[in-house]
Amino acid sequence: MNKEVKIKGIVQILEDGVVVREMENMIMDSPFTDIMDMMRGTSFVVADYELEYCAVGNDNATVTSADTLLGNEIKRVLYANRYRSGFQNIYEFVFLKADANDTLKEIGFFLNGNISIDTGKLWSRVLINPPYVKTSSKELTIRRVETWQK
Repeated sequence: MNKEVKIKGIVQILEDGVVVREMENMIMDSPFTDIMDMMRGTSFVVADYELEYCAVGNDNATVTSADTLLGNEIKRVLYANRYRSGFQNIYEFVFLKADANDTLKEIGFFLNGNISIDTGKLWSRVLINPPYVKTSSKELTIRRVETWQK
């Protein structure tokens, strides 16, 4: 019997709890190959694979699986909520009214980073099309729904 394992990531932008945008994102090569290495028993630290940060940027360069950073990261936040439901991991990140007020064109999710820009390993990236204008009158929630399929 032939079985495939797939990871599908959906990114949602919410205003006042209502989804206003939904996009499919790409998982990068580097963490994917690390997971393959882990399965072969090579050096692997589980703590390095905790998805903790969401970053936004204002660059709209084409997403490629070889990306390691956002094109131009302007702000990142630590998760506000994360949980598992069946074969889904759900992460929620809140950008407060004072955060990331700009024309947002990209979103990235990072493993093993910190609050500093351009740290950690880029797990996935997506372009926001059309761009999303974030102002100080809006609190923004970004939700990542990651479905593992077999």
